[in-house]
Amino acid sequence: MQCVRSSSERRGRIHTGVIGAATYSDLKGLSLPTNYNKSLNKTNRSDFRISYPFKAGYSYIIKFTAFADVSSGTNYPTIGAALFTAVGLTQTSTSCAAGDISGFPQIGSLFISGLSANTTEYTPANGTFISPSNYDYLLPEAYMPSSLVSVSGNVYIKKIVITETAPINFTLAPSSATITCGATTPETFTVTNGGNTPGITGYTW
Repeated sequence: MQCVRSSSERRGRIHTGVIGAATYSDLKGLSLPTNYNKSLNKTNRSDFRISYPFKAGYSYIIKFTAFADVSSGTNYPTIGAALFTAVGLTQTSTSCAAGDISGFPQIGSLFISGLSANTTEYTPANGTFISPSNYDYLLPEAYMPSSLVSVSGNVYIKKIVITETAPINFTLAPSSATITCGATTPETFTVTNGGNTPGITGYTW
């Protein structure tokens, strides 16, 4: 494995290390190291950028298949996720080690706590949401909680599934019509599926 600093592409999405020594292997997936320094009372994190066009008003469900390890004890790292625009993503680090930057401000607070050594699918708290704006990136972040001693660990992400659902937006034109009693001229109404909601087979009037 090697530190992932430059952009790469997997399944059509650009992946880039942002903070810390992200590595990748076919066995464990994406590895994000993190540690807690007891004497400094400071957590070092790793963040990774995955390009994905989140759209305002669309519904999303994010699921991670992940696990973790820890150097001592049972206080495993947590995994977080944030949404960012290209303009808003300004805090980065070129260091190939867990970064001492205190992390990015979380957009949407997509957090999972209590990872374990077992590979499990997680839906983070607030991982089901309606995007309030357009975003360009999903940033997974490894975070080691504070503990009684200095400790290090890794978050391993084997799969991320993003389910996107367009908003339901049907409009009728004209929205109303006045028809004189006895009139025989047809009136055409048109329904527009503005959100491209799939599975529509017909309309009932």
